[in-house]
Amino acid sequence: MNPQMIDRLGVRYIDRVVGENLHVLPELVRPEVAGVMAASLAADAQHVIAENLFDLPDENGSQLMARWGRLPARSTVDPAAVDPVDEPSWVLDVDAFRQKTDALDVEMIVSRTRTLAERIYSFFRWAVTDEFLRRYGGQTHRRPLPKSAEDSSEFTSDAIAELHRTSGLTWDQIGRLFGVSRRSVHFWASGKPMNAANEQHLLQVLDAVRQADRGDARSNRAVLFEVSAAGTPFELLASKRFDEAGALLGRGPGSRRLTLRPLDAQAAAERAPLPPEALIDAMNDRIHRDVGRVRPARTVRNVRRESTE
Repeated sequence: MNPQMIDRLGVRYIDRVVGENLHVLPELVRPEVAGVMAASLAADAQHVIAENLFDLPDENGSQLMARWGRLPARSTVDPAAVDPVDEPSWVLDVDAFRQKTDALDVEMIVSRTRTLAERIYSFFRWAVTDEFLRRYGGQTHRRPLPKSAEDSSEFTSDAIAELHRTSGLTWDQIGRLFGVSRRSVHFWASGKPMNAANEQHLLQVLDAVRQADRGDARSNRAVLFEVSAAGTPFELLASKRFDEAGALLGRGPGSRRLTLRPLDAQAAAERAPLPPEALIDAMNDRIHRDVGRVRPARTVRNVRRESTE
C-alpha cells in the first residue's frame, strides 16, 4: 500500500476518576465542568454527560470535541476507545481533530498532531484544578486556554517575563534556549506570537525552572549551568531533554518569603483602633479655630453705566 491522501487527523485523550476521588469531584474540576455534580442532587445522579464542540483559533478549521460526566458501573463513553469499569466513574474525553482532505505529508502530520495535542492539554488544564494534579501526580503550573491570538500572545509575554525574572538568564541566554536571536525574545516579551512548537518548549522550560526554584534568580542561574556528565541543565533544556534536565535540577525550596512575627501585647494595644465613643467625640471637635479678629466681608456691587453719547 502507498497511501497518498489523508482526510482526518485527530488526537484524543480520556481521563477517568473513580473511587474516593469521585466524592470530591467539585474540588478537582472547574465549576463549569462539575455542573450538576456540584449540586445537592449529585448523590442521585447516575448518568450525566455534557458534550461541547469548539472551533480552535488559528488552526485552519480544526475543532475540539469535549465530553465529560458521570457514568454508572460497567459503562463507557466509547467502547472502541476505553473499556468500562465495574464501578461508577467520571470521565473527561477530549478529541481535537481536523477533518479535511490533504496530501499525505509526514512532516505536516507530525506538526499538526503536536499542535492538536497542545490544544488538548490547554483545554485539560483549563478544566481541572491544581488539586486534581496534586492527587494524580501532575505539575500544578496552570496554562489557560487561549480564546484568541491576543490571549495567546498575552500568555507568551507573561511566561517569557516570568522565565527571565525567575531563571536569572539574560535575554541572549533565553534566545539560545530556543535557538533564536535576542531580538526574537524581545518580540515575544512585547506580545508577538510564538509558533506552537516554541510555545510548548517555553511551557516545559518554565515548569522545570519553577520546580527547581532555589529562591532567587542568582541561585537559579547557577544551578542551570552546573556541569555534569550529561551536560548542563541549560543545554538539556535547549535540546528539549526535559526529563534529564529535571533529574539534574531536582526540586528547589521555592521563593523565600518573609515570616511575620505576632505582635506583643503592648504593640497590639498601641495599634488597636479607637473605641466608638472616642470617634463620635472626634466628629464634634472644631477643626478650625478663630485666632484674633476676623475682617468682615465687604459686598461689592458692579454698576453698569451706559454712555449717552
